[in-house]
Amino acid sequence: MRLPWIMAFLTLAVACGPQHDESVSETKWLTGAGPARGHEDITRLAVDEANDALQGLIGQRPYPKIAKGVAGADTGNMMVLGNYESDFDTPRMRDFHQVGKVDWHNEGRIQHIHSLRDFVDQVPLDLRPSCEAIRSNIIQAARLGIERYQAGDVETGRYWLGHATHVIQDSFSVAHAKRDKADPRHILDICVYGFKYGNVCEHASVDLDDRVWRSTFSCEWNPNKRDKGCLKDEAQNAVNATAAFLVNAGEAIFAGKPLDESLQGYFACDTAGPR
Repeated sequence: MRLPWIMAFLTLAVACGPQHDESVSETKWLTGAGPARGHEDITRLAVDEANDALQGLIGQRPYPKIAKGVAGADTGNMMVLGNYESDFDTPRMRDFHQVGKVDWHNEGRIQHIHSLRDFVDQVPLDLRPSCEAIRSNIIQAARLGIERYQAGDVETGRYWLGHATHVIQDSFSVAHAKRDKADPRHILDICVYGFKYGNVCEHASVDLDDRVWRSTFSCEWNPNKRDKGCLKDEAQNAVNATAAFLVNAGEAIFAGKPLDESLQGYFACDTAGPR
């Protein structure tokens, strides 16, 4: 999801340092449990599902539980932080993506970070290479996360797994990509950001399709109602895909299983194209 428009009208009360007690967010309503958020809750629910599965597969729950109301802006949870910082021009993100200081949201070379089509001079990539660029980003972040985890640098490992989850989750937002409703593993289109191009879907500069909550008072505005059933269908699919990825990553870290490069079929890019 795109965050600058949110930042324009929400004042973030960012804590001075990282918080290791995740039970309460310093910015509970504005960014921790308000209607403008999404990635934190998708990740929270996915971590719970992944830990449940990994308990049966490897006998442990490797990912720290994420409490309701945790906000990316002030979190001490490194997976949440890696997810959150994917939307911002930070030194860590610039180094990973090998770019200088650029306009993080408008630079055509790095639109794949947001599960959108890269472009040059407002000419976007075709669908299949766009899918492949997004998948490559996820796999590179996942491999780095797994490598750091296995080297004992667990917090850095969690950070890069968090970055991978952000890209996965963006690909389920209808503002970013179009997936087959009957089979969300099938990508029908990947959007361009900020301009129109032929019959390719467009992500507007301010796009309310990025919101993840069902449009009911209890789901969208009640900060205590943040369960999976309140998520839109596409956001629930994002939870499922994120959980499946984290299960695969957990088995790779702790049981030596290979990373599934189709990302559980959600990025089988040979079925995407040629548009």
